[in-house]
Amino acid sequence: MTAPTLSLQSAIRAALIADTAMTALVPAAQIFDRHARPELFPCVVIGEVQEVADDMSLARDKFRLFPTIHVWTREPGLVAVKAICWQIRRTLIASDAVRSSLIDWRYNDTRILRDPDGVTGHGVVTFEALLGEVAL
Repeated sequence: MTAPTLSLQSAIRAALIADTAMTALVPAAQIFDRHARPELFPCVVIGEVQEVADDMSLARDKFRLFPTIHVWTREPGLVAVKAICWQIRRTLIASDAVRSSLIDWRYNDTRILRDPDGVTGHGVVTFEALLGEVAL
């Protein structure tokens, strides 16, 4: 059995690399799911996920995932990182493949950060997924 977080991670990457508007901004080969500092710019790194119990019913059989997606660019400003974060939001909200196994899927927030080096932009896009408990 695959953990729901792994299935969601795979679906996120698949949706991003399948979208031509996304790959026009970031080549598919630079949309990663790995542990490493970015070496290619721009790039997208499918990041961490927080899993939280959701007591919305007495059965206590639901939980929420909060996956993060990191965007890295090298430019004097933040234009590219903002454009990429916006496209990630558009792509993943519209993705039937991502939503197919979820009760609910929604965009949560975006943080745009300046690196002190003056040329690296960093964006963090967070989503929220509601899932039903998988029987063990």
